[in-house]
Amino acid sequence: MNIPTYFIGAILFLITQSATAIWWASNVSARLDHMELEHDQIVKITEHLDVLEYKVDHIFRLMKNIVGKEGI
Repeated sequence: MNIPTYFIGAILFLITQSATAIWWASNVSARLDHMELEHDQIVKITEHLDVLEYKVDHIFRLMKNIVGKEGI
């Protein structure tokens, strides 16, 4: 039984391509999961910054009331 060498080469090529595609897809999936976690962390940090900005503005207004507008 003679199997043409180009047929064996084509089968090996398809196996390699399939394995590479599976590896690439899993790598992309892992990166997307990591990016999603980073996005959630960025949203939490931004929410805390909004609260901090409000508190700083409030303290600044209180200082203006105490010192007077010309003092600051």
